[in-house]
Amino acid sequence: MQLLVSGTRHGRSDVWTELDAWLAAHGRPSLVIAGGARGVDSQAADWARARGLPLREVPVLDDEWRDLGLGAGHARNRVMVELCQPGDHLVAFPLGRSPGTRGCVDLACAAGLWSYVIETQEPWLWDPRDQKIISLAPF
Repeated sequence: MQLLVSGTRHGRSDVWTELDAWLAAHGRPSLVIAGGARGVDSQAADWARARGLPLREVPVLDDEWRDLGLGAGHARNRVMVELCQPGDHLVAFPLGRSPGTRGCVDLACAAGLWSYVIETQEPWLWDPRDQKIISLAPF
C-alpha cells in the first residue's frame, strides 16, 4: 500500500505525530508520495526519510507554473493521485480553505483511496487583503 500526503504550504505542527499514528495503525507503506513543496509536503518528506521509508516527491516545475499558473498545483495533485491504486491511502493536512489540499482529497476519494483529512486544531488568521495566512498564533 502506498501513502500519499498532501497539505498546506504553511506547514503544521502535527504532521509527524499524525503520520506516526498512521504508521502504527497501518504498517510500512511501499512508497510515500509527497508534492515537493514547502510546508506539509517537505515535512512529510523529512518524516519519510527519518523513518527509512521509500519516498517519491512530485514537485511542480518552473515551466509548469509558467504554463499553467495556479492550475499547476492541481495538475501535480492529479499526477500524485494517478500514481496510486484503489485502496492506497491519503493523509491530508488542510489549513483553512486549502483549495489545493481539498482538491487533492476530492481526487483521491474519486480514485478509491482511503482518505484521512486531519483538520487543524491550531488557531490561524487569514489576511483577506493579501490572501494568505499571516499567523498561527492565538490572539
